[in-house]
Amino acid sequence: MKSRNIFTRFCILASRYNIRVLKVCLMYDHIHISVIAPDKETLSTFVGEYSRLFAHEYNVRWGLSGKLFCSPFGRADKREAKAIRTNLIYVDNNPVERHIVKKGEQSPFLGKSHTVKGLHPSSGQHKNGRSPS
Repeated sequence: MKSRNIFTRFCILASRYNIRVLKVCLMYDHIHISVIAPDKETLSTFVGEYSRLFAHEYNVRWGLSGKLFCSPFGRADKREAKAIRTNLIYVDNNPVERHIVKKGEQSPFLGKSHTVKGLHPSSGQHKNGRSPS
């Protein structure tokens, strides 16, 4: 799977749905994101589209077919500064927790994890008055 292709298409979808991406970690078999969405319905549509895209690319690469994700995505609003910081760290640290690397800096996914300018997690203030999901 060409992660640059997936990442580019992920960003195009985010722009289409007015999703503000705070962090994204593309793993071999799943994706972790921290985003600010206009509403729950838009978030659900966005996640559905990028999940189908990811599953298609994954199946093509590995010569598989059918569903890749067997359960619905998890979503949890983060409104307090500490919860936001914890979530952003969790997304970055996922390759370590999955025992892919010993340190986050060694992660092949590090280049795909981006903090978007305009949000300082400790400030508790977010553009558009929305919180990361």
